[in-house]
Amino acid sequence: MSLQVQLLPTSSGDHTQSQPLTTYRVNRTIAIDAGSLGFALSGVELATIEHVVLTHSHLDHTASLPIAIDSAFTHLTRPMRVYAAAPTLAAVRKHLFNDEIWVDFSQFKIPGTDQPCLEWVEMPPRQSIVLDGVRILPIPVTHPVPTVGLIVQTESASVVFTSDTWKTDEIWAEAAKLPNLKAVFVECSFPDEMEKLARDSGHLTPRLVAEEAAKLGRQVPIYCVHLKPSMREKLQQQLAPYADRGIAPAEIGKIYAWP
Repeated sequence: MSLQVQLLPTSSGDHTQSQPLTTYRVNRTIAIDAGSLGFALSGVELATIEHVVLTHSHLDHTASLPIAIDSAFTHLTRPMRVYAAAPTLAAVRKHLFNDEIWVDFSQFKIPGTDQPCLEWVEMPPRQSIVLDGVRILPIPVTHPVPTVGLIVQTESASVVFTSDTWKTDEIWAEAAKLPNLKAVFVECSFPDEMEKLARDSGHLTPRLVAEEAAKLGRQVPIYCVHLKPSMREKLQQQLAPYADRGIAPAEIGKIYAWP
């Protein structure tokens, strides 16, 4: 089966390349993170997202999950399942789906059925799960809250998502072993002159992205995401010299596909 990845826009109809929120759509039925998920897709489209994999609890990666399940509710034919490490699930349930900020949709049934419309599924680090033919391996990375990057694989292609991270080793070491690695989506939040802030907040700069990518030992496309909108122009300028190494900003809305 093919592997398709789309970095969703902040909201439906937003054709800018501004990215304050993070969600990837993988093939037809999987979302990675939910920062913009509920804002970028219609209710009918959201009902096709059967699996939502959260890398961590920060709001730019979870903000629209309550809106997503609410919009999909009347269109669902099977539960929307949310996968994450135990600390992330606990934080999202306590702070978002707490019946004060938003109702706990796991207590609701899909209309006309006895199935819950939302299910919480623990995803322990370093243990693979298989979702609709796609294998996903969560690997811990370096961020102020428990966070995992993801190795996403089909039989013919592998793609790595570092999620939010400062310098880290394990996910790059695992990525280097993949014979069919097609791309890495890596965060790049701050310009080089803000490296201290990047370190303190668990993020990367263009120079550090290049250093991290070198751990692969070979060149594959490195797509930079999570560019802070107010700093996007500066980040693009600082990433430009690394284009010959295959490092460049990801295009929001583009469908990246590998057979």
